[in-house]
Amino acid sequence: MAGKKVCIVGSGNWGSAIAKIVGSNAARLAHFDPRVTMWVFEEDIGGRKLTEIINTQHENVKYLPGHKLPPNVVAIPDVVQAATGADILIFVVPHQFIGKICDQLKGHLKANTIGISLIKGVDEGPKGLKLISEVIGERLGIPMSVLMGANIASEVAEEKFCETTIGCKDVAQGQLLKELMQTPNFRVTVVQEVDTVEICGALKWLRVLGHLPGELWCCRPHHYLLRRAEPQGGRGLRSHWKVYRAAGERDAEWAEAPGAPDSQGATQHPSTQGPREQVPLVHGCVQSVLRRAARG
Repeated sequence: MAGKKVCIVGSGNWGSAIAKIVGSNAARLAHFDPRVTMWVFEEDIGGRKLTEIINTQHENVKYLPGHKLPPNVVAIPDVVQAATGADILIFVVPHQFIGKICDQLKGHLKANTIGISLIKGVDEGPKGLKLISEVIGERLGIPMSVLMGANIASEVAEEKFCETTIGCKDVAQGQLLKELMQTPNFRVTVVQEVDTVEICGALKWLRVLGHLPGELWCCRPHHYLLRRAEPQGGRGLRSHWKVYRAAGERDAEWAEAPGAPDSQGATQHPSTQGPREQVPLVHGCVQSVLRRAARG
């Protein structure tokens, strides 16, 4: 049986960091096709095409310099060509471009393709706010999962200890995605509450939630330790958990990597602070998800 083909849609610093992991795992696991395609927005770098540099030097010299990509990761400048025949699409692009990308991909995907979004943020359209995974799923007609966590691309690329959470409604698909993404230094937990995981990731943009000193959060293990701390250490987080419990969500999902630690910690790390104009959008999305959860 042929291995599942993987395409990474995006090649910025986060996309390239994930490409390191996905490329290595696909090369060693029999149930994945070892060739991983990566859509790259073509740019000129010192007179050479970025795709040419990636495919010959195996390094994204613009967005993730100093880190080698596995040689089985192939950069392709046409998104439709990159996604042709893919069983798994990994979306990791700025959220404002996802609509145009979906329009290009629509009608060109094979049957039974699944997607996973690593995109943090929300989409504001004429009908209000939507989660990014909903936008992709509706436009392409494919089942969507999400991956969110208190992660910084450079730390993932440097193979520092990091952790993340996959939200996937299908248990078997969740396990498959975990195998594709997990490494000894990149711990993956899978839960079935996709909306909860994604909205917690979106909360990363909310600087107003944080009340812990920013200097405590320069290393991802602090998130891991805080969530597993004794009651005294974790008491400050429980006030946020109660908001989600009131809407019917379980502590387990809110306590995972994209939840309390991401919203309270990563928001205060200088390299992860988002634009202030995102705050009202995320507030609105939070309320939308809470209302939906309350309705059951």
